[in-house]
Amino acid sequence: MTSGKGLEGWDEAVECRSGAGITRAAMRELGTPLSEMPSKIERMERAYLRSQMEPMSQELVTQALAEMREAKEKLRQAREQREAAQEHVTTAKEKLSLAKGIRTFDTGATRSPLGDKLQYEGYLNPLVLKAYARYMKRHQTASDGSQREPDNWQKGIPKGALIDSAWRHFSDWHLHHRGYTAEAEETLEEALCAILFNVMGYLKQVLEAPK
Repeated sequence: MTSGKGLEGWDEAVECRSGAGITRAAMRELGTPLSEMPSKIERMERAYLRSQMEPMSQELVTQALAEMREAKEKLRQAREQREAAQEHVTTAKEKLSLAKGIRTFDTGATRSPLGDKLQYEGYLNPLVLKAYARYMKRHQTASDGSQREPDNWQKGIPKGALIDSAWRHFSDWHLHHRGYTAEAEETLEEALCAILFNVMGYLKQVLEAPK
């Protein structure tokens, strides 16, 4: 056991180290032998420091999260500004190219300006075209089992028959649109493709008619 002499100045040392006002007399009141005082003091010091640091740590975490959110927002704004600047540069390049009578792409390739050229890629949708092609394929088989040629319709169907058929399919389209699906005789996709077929057949004859 540590002697009383060996503990001279212990009260002051403990007071200075822990900052918690722990004294030898207090330790005696707690029933702690003098020999165990150093380890007891260390544990109390750590507990005291944790109690002081935890609120500070939480505050630092909150501050760090706020700074992180602010940095992310600034990064997002910077990216938007960069994209806007790139679009502006691209538009300026396109205008300059058009003024020169050519189109210059980012790769460096050039082409003549679009002008009044027809842009089929933008006018036509591949999903719609594929659905219509499936419709045409289904109807290549005639009621007698024979197979029609893919361009059979281009031979010419009377316009009266075309508009009559178009009205029947339009009626089904209308029923689907109004929510009376059970009353329709065909699916909505089938009705729309059938209308497209009749319109194309009718329009072909209009375009081929003598002016």
